[in-house]
Amino acid sequence: MRGESGVRRGGGRQIVLGFLQFWDVGDRRQTMAGLLRAAGSGTRLPDALRALLVNQFGRQLLSKKMPERELSARVEMLASQLFGVALVRYVFRWEPLATMSPESLAEALGPALDRYLRAPLPGLP
Repeated sequence: MRGESGVRRGGGRQIVLGFLQFWDVGDRRQTMAGLLRAAGSGTRLPDALRALLVNQFGRQLLSKKMPERELSARVEMLASQLFGVALVRYVFRWEPLATMSPESLAEALGPALDRYLRAPLPGLP
């Protein structure tokens, strides 16, 4: 069943799983961790990444009829969760997140992403 956002219930779990599986391929983990480090060093990378996420990922994942402000807010909340997990898991390597299975993390984090994707957003006109 799809909500107003156009996202299927339980889609958050699949997003987390896909994100982690993407990171866990070969040398990609080190490359992506390096990008995370660079993003915090005053480069233009954060703005470019945000534009990519909103314009590509957001428009594909969420309703094409969604107002731009709402789309941006939902994608930014999604990104904050995913990149926060990536930072803790792949850069800081904090346990137990560093060694939890992608499936376990997806099960734990999926409901939060579902809320970001489907729940009403207070404070948006």
